[in-house]
Amino acid sequence: MRELRAPFLATGVATGVLLPFVVPILAIRGFSAEGIGLLLAITSVAVVVAMPAWGHVADALLGRRRTLQWAALLSVAAALWLGAPMALPVVGAALLFWYVLQTAIPTLLDSIAMRTLGGQRDSYGHLRLLESFSFAIAAFGAGILYDLAGYGASYFVFAATAIALVILIQPVPEPPRIGLGASRPLSNADPAANEVHGSAEPVGPPRRAGRPRLGLGSIGAALSVGPRLVGALAAILLASVGLLAANTFLPLRLHDLGAAPSTIAMSATISALFEIPAMLSGRRLVARLGLRGFFALGCLMYLLALASWIVVDNPVVLVASRALTGLGYGSFTVASVVALGAILPEELQASGQAMRQSAISAVAVVGFLAGGLIYGLLGSATFFAIAACGPILGALVGWRWLPARGRVHIHLDTTAMNPAAAAAAIAFASATASAAGSPDALDDEPTSQDSWI
Repeated sequence: MRELRAPFLATGVATGVLLPFVVPILAIRGFSAEGIGLLLAITSVAVVVAMPAWGHVADALLGRRRTLQWAALLSVAAALWLGAPMALPVVGAALLFWYVLQTAIPTLLDSIAMRTLGGQRDSYGHLRLLESFSFAIAAFGAGILYDLAGYGASYFVFAATAIALVILIQPVPEPPRIGLGASRPLSNADPAANEVHGSAEPVGPPRRAGRPRLGLGSIGAALSVGPRLVGALAAILLASVGLLAANTFLPLRLHDLGAAPSTIAMSATISALFEIPAMLSGRRLVARLGLRGFFALGCLMYLLALASWIVVDNPVVLVASRALTGLGYGSFTVASVVALGAILPEELQASGQAMRQSAISAVAVVGFLAGGLIYGLLGSATFFAIAACGPILGALVGWRWLPARGRVHIHLDTTAMNPAAAAAAIAFASATASAAGSPDALDDEPTSQDSWI
């Protein structure tokens, strides 16, 4: 886990120096609220399409670490392109290119962490808080810098931090790639893995993995193996409405109220700092509430924040309310990342985390477009009132489909799976001994096949 600390710190810095300032930068460069909403909706469509492709490239082709490095290097070029003086349509194209690349970086890093942590996924929150801490410091420092130098410095600061990430991720071991369509043994020398089937003997001769359903590569394999996956992604999508409002439309609201760049930066800093206690206490809260309870707690924090934004028009109070979104985001992130890490095999972690990001971006497609129109035509209060429905629905769906406890017992029946799903399931069992065969496949007491998540 130690080798991942520096990459998580670098990712937080790279995200904090530019992403919180995208909306005011677009406003300064001449985009209206409706135009910003439309542009961000288009970028979200691109992310929805691109993230599964990133997952497949990372899981089946280049490997996760190398894919992350390429995404970071290309994002440097995109950031410098975004900073050049150009017409608005070209600025929009540069933003789309940068956003697709930048979004892939933390997603791929999460998939690497799930593989590296293995059966110690309960430690993910302690690792992820490093990213939140560095994001908070970077956003605050960048806000002060941009007060003095202007937003033009942001593109070069991001480029420097992204290059540093490429260097710092190099010592991290490359997780194994999945061999779709190739022959692979289903037996395992580890007796604990074979006990999944009630025997210490190998589970059978090598079997051809075959191609995943629907011709979707590693994404199709993930959908075959994880029966909970669709429901979990739906919960993440709905809860992300709160994330969308906090990260995009609250900065726009602060800009409309005359807030300086340092004030907007303080908003992001407070949110990131309050992610840390949620992540530090995540292990205890998951043991007490379960993953779905922890997820619902995050939704509640977002709901309280959105309710306050309906009636508050004081920038200082709005900035202070980001403490609620920080607690919400910490709970939401840990619960959703670890839940997908438990549902899917290690070899499909990049695909699973990519689909998680696609779910977040999918709600943004509608949110940015409709949200920009609602915000521009009906005002911020109406927008935040409508957005409050998202966390409510997300909590309800998450309560049904996310794991009920912090440990999941394995119940695998490979005879009911297609060959690709069976191969991935056995690999999962041998590597992490934690899976979810159905929404009700939970045990009260841990056994040799249980794993804390």
